[in-house]
Amino acid sequence: MIIKISGNEIKAKQIDLISESRFSEILQFLVDKKGQATLRDLKRAFPNEDITDEYIDSLVLNHLITRHHGRYAAFGEVITKEYQLNLKENCETFLDSHLEEIKKDFEEIKTEKDSFKVIHYLGNFEEINDVVYYEETENSVQWLSLPMKLSKVLGKKSEFISLGSYYPHYNHHITDFFNYLKREQVNVPIDFINLRNILGDINPSYFINYSERKLRRLSRGKQIPVEKADIFMEALLSMGYISVNNEFYEFNMLDVNLADECVELNNLLESLMTYNEELTTEKKESHYLIRAILLNWLLENNIISLPKTLHAWG
Repeated sequence: MIIKISGNEIKAKQIDLISESRFSEILQFLVDKKGQATLRDLKRAFPNEDITDEYIDSLVLNHLITRHHGRYAAFGEVITKEYQLNLKENCETFLDSHLEEIKKDFEEIKTEKDSFKVIHYLGNFEEINDVVYYEETENSVQWLSLPMKLSKVLGKKSEFISLGSYYPHYNHHITDFFNYLKREQVNVPIDFINLRNILGDINPSYFINYSERKLRRLSRGKQIPVEKADIFMEALLSMGYISVNNEFYEFNMLDVNLADECVELNNLLESLMTYNEELTTEKKESHYLIRAILLNWLLENNIISLPKTLHAWG
């Protein structure tokens, strides 16, 4: 199972719980039992695990499983491999039949900024489910690895926008770094550990405001030498907001206007939703899935390409 957590505010305790190996096993057991498992069933099924009442309560309180009249089930929707395949085939049948028309509609999308705006548009929607469980397949791994999870950080003069993936959970950008600082420091990614070693428990507002000033200088063509020790620049380099060229730091973000309408993309998405109306009614998560399938199809047909940088501001 792959656990997809929405792009809404990350709950540190939720991430802690799903990072434990026993949770995946418990989740699969509950899915197999189709909502008919009791606490006694769970304890019998996992005699070598510490399945306490308190642990199960924490899973319920953090919206990872549900409890109804003493029966336990997975919280939220489960996207089976059959559903994944049906939706993929439906979408691709429609898209393939309109390939030349879509290529013509998208022929103006040529630059890295254009591609960023397309991905931002597809990822910028109101998520209905906080947690969704996917059967692990080649399709689900591919879709959930796409950079469709939006992160926004507000500075004094600019908004930082980063594109990340739902799988794996940690994305190496400002938002996730500070989210992960709230976690129990076990089972955390090496990128996070390295960045934490640079910054420590720094105040988020202080870091964002100071970094914004540095980034504005670089965006205006000012030179900042690498040899000058600066933990903020080291951190921004680690996360890809800046790069190094000839021993000087260089701005590595896109300056984009995300207010522009994507009329052709909006029309295509609406047509795709209508074509899959029966399947979209069945699962709320289909609203994300159709966007992911569309993005993957656009990439595979070389209609757009992934931007080299996944950070922008506007």
